[in-house]
Amino acid sequence: MVSYYAVVPKAISDEDIERIKKIISSKELSKGSLKGDRRLDLKRRNSEIYFFSPDEDLWLYTIIGSIASSANKFFNFDISSVEDVQYTEYKDEYKGFYDWHIDSYLDADNPLSDRKLSVSLQLSDSDEYEGCNLELKRQGFDKKEVREKGTAIVFPSFLEHRVTSVTTGTRKCLVSWIQGAKFR
Repeated sequence: MVSYYAVVPKAISDEDIERIKKIISSKELSKGSLKGDRRLDLKRRNSEIYFFSPDEDLWLYTIIGSIASSANKFFNFDISSVEDVQYTEYKDEYKGFYDWHIDSYLDADNPLSDRKLSVSLQLSDSDEYEGCNLELKRQGFDKKEVREKGTAIVFPSFLEHRVTSVTTGTRKCLVSWIQGAKFR
């Protein structure tokens, strides 16, 4: 059976998770928009986000790049760089979620590159929230496995996925996208 995703347990240390949370505590989060047109559509996505800077937070881009490189043995894609590292919160007070979508897109600023892999890195303990499950449309997986703090799931950016509505608590995660030469 073909696997459409890779799970990387303990992909990031508790110390690095605390470092991320400390950085975020001094930042202002904004509402997550839809990629491409940057518009808000609270019927399709309701979350709060912050983008880390590769200049200030290179250590974090290095961690994400290492996770993607390790997981890429399952996909064997031509990958080259970490596009962005986005901190995301889904809170129960606004029933945070992100409806079915894909992460790949046409990038007019970089016509020679595509998003190849998406990385979702769990920062919350699984008992800090209910609901808010990451789901892949083409293949189910053990949701408990990817809810463990420090676990990453890596999958092709063209795979349709969603995050279901959080019912209680707050889910915190990092998401990132790995670019590479255009698919042929």
